[in-house]
Amino acid sequence: MRTRAPKILLIDDDPNGRALYLSALLPLGCRVIEAGNGREGYECFSREGADLVISVDSPGDCTGLEMVKKIRQADGGVPVLFLKRNGQDDLEDEAKKLGGCKVLREPFYPRQLRTVVEAALHQG
Repeated sequence: MRTRAPKILLIDDDPNGRALYLSALLPLGCRVIEAGNGREGYECFSREGADLVISVDSPGDCTGLEMVKKIRQADGGVPVLFLKRNGQDDLEDEAKKLGGCKVLREPFYPRQLRTVVEAALHQG
């Protein structure tokens, strides 16, 4: 049983997308740290850590996979959720190779995002 609110790192270069995902996540009682691109996301993770990383497939300055590979070098066990918009077609295959990564394809309902996030946090 957790004694603190889970910390989620949310990486998306689209401020409107981040706001939408944030509104879906807040009912879970999580602490959400926002980053506007992959470099910023990695810096936030290095500084604060996270119980879960959520990234769009291409967070601006790199691919989500590149950024997650760097995070995995720092912490191999943190669960990762990719939100698939329109980037790499082979994202799901590549995410499986990294282990502990899930892919949720847009469009999806906020309830679906919360369900996947809760499952990832309980596994992590």
